[in-house]
Amino acid sequence: MNLPRPTLDVFCADIGSVKRRRFGWAHIGPSSKVEQGEDILDLISSVSRCLVRAGRTALGFGCPLFVPVAAAAGDLTRARAGEGSRAWSAVAGAGILAAGLTEVAWILKHIRAAVSAEVPCVLSWDAFERAPSGFLLWEAFLPPAAKPGSHADDALLAARAFVEALPRPRSSVEPRKDEEVLSLLGAALVWSGWRADAAVLKEPCLVIKAKESAGSERASVRPRSPSAERDD
Repeated sequence: MNLPRPTLDVFCADIGSVKRRRFGWAHIGPSSKVEQGEDILDLISSVSRCLVRAGRTALGFGCPLFVPVAAAAGDLTRARAGEGSRAWSAVAGAGILAAGLTEVAWILKHIRAAVSAEVPCVLSWDAFERAPSGFLLWEAFLPPAAKPGSHADDALLAARAFVEALPRPRSSVEPRKDEEVLSLLGAALVWSGWRADAAVLKEPCLVIKAKESAGSERASVRPRSPSAERDD
C-alpha cells in the first residue's frame, strides 16, 4: 500500500510489560522511512533526536489516555463513544491502561530531560497546526487480533493509520455531552514537566483507530488476568 508522505515524524509505542518484552515501537519519518524496535530507551532517543532536529513530532501510545467521568453513577464505567465492545474498563483495556500509567509518564519524563528547547506539547491537531514547532501526543486504538506478529508491528500499524489520516486527522473517540474527561495523559504531562496547567487534566487527546486488513501479521491483543501482567 502506498502511504502519503508525512510532513512530520510519526511515532507510536505499543504499551505492555517491558520486562516481559511486550513493548514495541515504530517510527515513520518525513521521507517515509520506517524504523522499529522493542527497546524503550531507543524510542526515547529517537523521539528526542527528531524533536531537536525538526521540532515537529507526533507520538502515539497504544493504551487508553483519557477516561470519561459520566454525570450518572450507573454510567461511570461505560465505554467511551467510539470504542464499541473494547471498553477502557474491560479486563484487557484496564490492564493496558494500568501499564500505561507508569510507562507513558516515564517515557515523557526522559524525553523532556533530553530536549532542552521549549517545544509546545499539545493534544489536538488544531493546536499542533497553529504552532511553528510542536510535540503532538495521541492515542492509538488498535483493532482486535489478526495473525500473530510483534508488538513493534502493532505500533507500525497504528503509525500508518495516523499517516493515512493526514492532512487533517480526526479523532475516533470523543467524550459525550454528559461526560467530563479525566486525562491520564494530562497527569503524565504535569508530572513529567511538559505542562503546568491544570486544564490539561480535563483535556481529551486525538484518538486514531487503526483499520485491520485481511491477512495482517500483527500481535494479538488478548484479554489477560491482572496477575498475568505482573512483573514480579
